[in-house]
Amino acid sequence: MLLAAASGGRAFAAGGDAETISETGGAQAGSTRPSAEAVPRLDERTALMVGARRLKLGVLFFEYGVTEHVSLGTMPPAWALRAFASIFVPNVNVKFQFVDRDPVWVSAMVAGYYANISEGNTSGHVLFAPVSLFASVQPTRRFYLHGEGTYVFARAFGDGDVTRAQIGGTLVARALQTQLMAELRVLRWLSLTARGRVQVYTSPIRASGSGPLDPFTTGSIDAELSPRIDRPWEIVGGFALLFEHFHLSLGAGYGTYFVPGMDLPLQRRGFVPDGSLSVLFTP
Repeated sequence: MLLAAASGGRAFAAGGDAETISETGGAQAGSTRPSAEAVPRLDERTALMVGARRLKLGVLFFEYGVTEHVSLGTMPPAWALRAFASIFVPNVNVKFQFVDRDPVWVSAMVAGYYANISEGNTSGHVLFAPVSLFASVQPTRRFYLHGEGTYVFARAFGDGDVTRAQIGGTLVARALQTQLMAELRVLRWLSLTARGRVQVYTSPIRASGSGPLDPFTTGSIDAELSPRIDRPWEIVGGFALLFEHFHLSLGAGYGTYFVPGMDLPLQRRGFVPDGSLSVLFTP
């Protein structure tokens, strides 16, 4: 769920029975930028950051803010696959915000996922490397737009038993995705969101390899595969509850489900669930 909150001098305040947005003066703590605690925000898949020296432990993401503009993280569900299958998927991501000029923020994130899929007579390794660019803008006090462009590189290599023969080779695929989300901040702690994501380009999956079929024969493979769904997409609506140390977002939609983090689309269309839960700690 892509959500954001204002920064650079705006804060949310409750007055009477209504929620209002007020400007914070530079006399407070000697800064024109409110702290991360002043405005609850959910930074997942937006240009906004988790905040300096803040630790976020979530269902989908663990993240730590090294500085206001740099964070390190990992995706727990990928590690948890080991408990259900013989697959070990260590992963890490780095996010860097290089534009922080209210009402515009721009960030980039690079992630890496490695999987050892060796089992039985098959030995293989898979590498996923999504590279994302995020841009968030705030045209009005309560309305935000969050854009994303992601390039996904995937490579698999190894060898296996093909008709009782050992064949080694590689699989290479590339994809380009884009997403746009609109956010309406209804209350200081509540946002409504609507987003759409589409994979605008998918390269054919190229497979190649060779190996000995028997002591006197060598076999080779050179193939090109196409995904079953051309240009997968999803449309999702939802909401987020944003408190100082607790964030919860839920949503639902239709289309092709994209695996969070790795950005891999499942090869079927239907109901798309969406959700995230995280707890934040500040020293």
